[in-house]
Amino acid sequence: MKKFRVKYIGSLGSYEFLSIEANSAKEAEAIAQIKGISSISTTEEGAKSPFSNPFKGLFSRVPLGEVYHFTRLFATLTRAGVPILDSLSLLAQRTAHRNLKKILMEMTSHVLQGRGLQNVFFDNVGTFDKTYVNLIKVGEDSGELPKVLARLTQLLERQLKLRRIVRKAMAYPTFVLAMSAIVTGAILYFIVPRFMTVYGRFGVELPIPTQIVLFSSSLFVDHIGKVILGSTFFLIFFQFFYKTKFGRKVVDGTILSLPMFGTMIRDYEIAQLTKAYSILIHSGISAVTGLDIISSAVGIIQIEEAVHRVAVTVQGGISIAESFQKEEPLLPELLNRMVLVGEKTGNLSEMLEHISSYYEEEFNNQVDSFAQLIEPLMMVFLGLGVGGIVVALYLPIFGLTKLISKK
Repeated sequence: MKKFRVKYIGSLGSYEFLSIEANSAKEAEAIAQIKGISSISTTEEGAKSPFSNPFKGLFSRVPLGEVYHFTRLFATLTRAGVPILDSLSLLAQRTAHRNLKKILMEMTSHVLQGRGLQNVFFDNVGTFDKTYVNLIKVGEDSGELPKVLARLTQLLERQLKLRRIVRKAMAYPTFVLAMSAIVTGAILYFIVPRFMTVYGRFGVELPIPTQIVLFSSSLFVDHIGKVILGSTFFLIFFQFFYKTKFGRKVVDGTILSLPMFGTMIRDYEIAQLTKAYSILIHSGISAVTGLDIISSAVGIIQIEEAVHRVAVTVQGGISIAESFQKEEPLLPELLNRMVLVGEKTGNLSEMLEHISSYYEEEFNNQVDSFAQLIEPLMMVFLGLGVGGIVVALYLPIFGLTKLISKK
């Protein structure tokens, strides 16, 4: 007999594993089902090292927009009474995105083999996040999959809207920074060396700003390959560094500490997690399990850990509002007060929806203010950068002009 590792969802919504001896994976799943465990996936122990392909998934990501369109169409088909297998097969054929098409074809094949819908979604938790797949489980178990998919469509639509706002706000500063880098590089590579040749003939001591610009140009021109290679290695290192827990804490902590921008990012996360939490509770998932689910969907690790601590304290018998209050200012005071009202009135889901709408509006206003503030700042930055180089180049000429005028 062989040993199989059965993956399933525990009581708190977190992943747990069980080792079972069986002759095949199907037999292991059957044994798990007898024990009251609904398996997500079953793999043979020792069959394949989890580190055999460290770059797995790097080029197989599916954009959120594609997930949204799939969910919307899936909700429409199921609401119209089209069987799940036929819906998945039709969407797999009509999907243009290569990675999503491959995933849907695999899901269709697994459903055809008799696997549950929730299991095939859990197999692709990298594409469909934890909130998504848990809601699919609720929809399948309750028989209300079309309603759950409709709520998921609303959630994804809100997420896409917030992301578009961020991209719109960051488009201008990103463009200015890119143009600034291009112009500065062109000046250092093409123009500054000519001044270097001219000043070399004078044989006089140059001003310190001019020396710095000439040295930077010489370094850039003589070692441009090393500069590009070093920049590439730095970006790769940063990506690996950010994937570590320590790296995320450093970067996310820095982001949260930034004036104005940090508050804007926090409100963005609060708007998303409260909307997801509202949908989870409205769908029948318990408050503790919902907290555990949304904690893994938060982008800022400090807020993620705060929500996880709330889940632990609520599980210990403390109210949600009181648990939230202990996590201020990561979880703002207004959120705690609204949750308290929701707990006392029994309308927690409705209160969370109000909180989400409020913080989404706050986020929109902050983005508008940020965009109005960043435009003049970027122009000043561009002027100081490029203008500073030009002034530094002409300083020796100004000095020579004064010297000639004295003679």
